[in-house]
Amino acid sequence: MPAHLRYGRYAGAAELGNAVGYRYPHNTSDGVLEQRYPPDALVGKDYYRPTQHGRERTLHERLTKLRRAVRGG
Repeated sequence: MPAHLRYGRYAGAAELGNAVGYRYPHNTSDGVLEQRYPPDALVGKDYYRPTQHGRERTLHERLTKLRRAVRGG
């Protein structure tokens, strides 16, 4: 888990880098912002790819926007 996502409300957490640099996405108008969430080995991997069929089309569009926002692209 990236250090900025680790629990940081204890003595010594900042020295370990825990919770340092975390930005709260719900403080933005979209509720999402560019920030690394997975560990290095998983960055950029997609484990679910919705199709363009039926209700998955809407999910596909939303997921594409979210991935672009989070990954900065």
